[in-house]
Amino acid sequence: MLDAILSLPFIRRTSEGQQKGPIQLDLFEPTEPGFDFKVIITNKTAWAMKVVRFHEGRGQQEHIFAELKTQTNMDYVPSRSWAGNKIYLLCAVIAHNLGKELQMDACERQRRTTERRQPLWIFDGLEIMRRKFIQRAGRLTRTKGVVPLTMSANPAVQQAIESYLAA
Repeated sequence: MLDAILSLPFIRRTSEGQQKGPIQLDLFEPTEPGFDFKVIITNKTAWAMKVVRFHEGRGQQEHIFAELKTQTNMDYVPSRSWAGNKIYLLCAVIAHNLGKELQMDACERQRRTTERRQPLWIFDGLEIMRRKFIQRAGRLTRTKGVVPLTMSANPAVQQAIESYLAA
């Protein structure tokens, strides 16, 4: 027996483009051209549009999973052993989290809390951070016993690196 009360908001919105066919599995196939249909099954009690915005905000999690797969090679299984794969997974997640934490420390929040639960910061992906900081041409030079990293003059990169180092 279900103790929770389920609600079923049915949403019909006008669509911009031409519908070429159902993208998801067919629960029902809309026959009215120019409209998109959506049904959400939830136990959340709120105004229907708030429930829809809350549901759509969950897509941010999918973005994180996609970023983990593409930028930390989470779609790759490196080993036949459980322990090896577990260590690989943990290293990838730690690298991802450190990249986000570094960006959160280096800059202020760009957004406020919304119904769609967007992240409060606009993050660069790990691939962009790699290109900005790691995959840059530079040369180690020896000057008076000190070995600094010498890079081409680029004020934007210099400012970004200094802001991260200051954080």
